[in-house]
This record gives sequence, structure tokens and C-alpha cells, in this order.
Amino acid sequence: RRFLQAPPDRRPRLLVTVGEYEQALSPVGASEERAEMLRERAMVDRARELVESLEGAGLAELSFQLLAGETHRSVVPAAIGRGLRFAFGRSGDG
Repeated sequence: RRFLQAPPDRRPRLLVTVGEYEQALSPVGASEERAEMLRERAMVDRARELVESLEGAGLAELSFQLLAGETHRSVVPAAIGRGLRFAFGRSGDG
């Protein structure tokens, strides 16, 4: 709440990233056990729900990015790159 009481130009910005294959098996596949675990964790759905729950909360900027082709392990470098662009005001891919 303290952050949201700040002037609009000083309010927090939030980027939420998640890999496409953090909720479904990647094309290289795995066991049905892993597929079930990914479905139960529902990381993509939960990340989207987090962002939706924060809409209208007064953040300066709120962004959700689903990173195509990324797994839980491979998403880290991609998310860092996106996070740096977001932090420095360049949220696009260009």
C-alpha cells in the first residue's frame, strides 16, 4: 500500500514472465508423471491470475509475458533479458 500511495511517476512497475513449457510438456517430451506434475502446478495459469489480480491496483506498469519455447530451466536467461529491457524502459523485443 505504501508503494501505491507514491506519486504516479514513482509507483512500482511489475513484469511477470513464465515459460510456455512450464505447464505443458515440451516437444522433446517426458513422462506422463512429469506432464501431470506440470498440469498440477499450473504455473502459466497462476502467473496470469497473479497479473489479473493486480490489474487496477495502481501500479505504474504491469506486464505479463509468456516466453515461447521455454521450459522452467531454459526460461531464466530469456526472463533476465526481458527483465532488463523492462527495467530500463524497453519492454518490447526490439
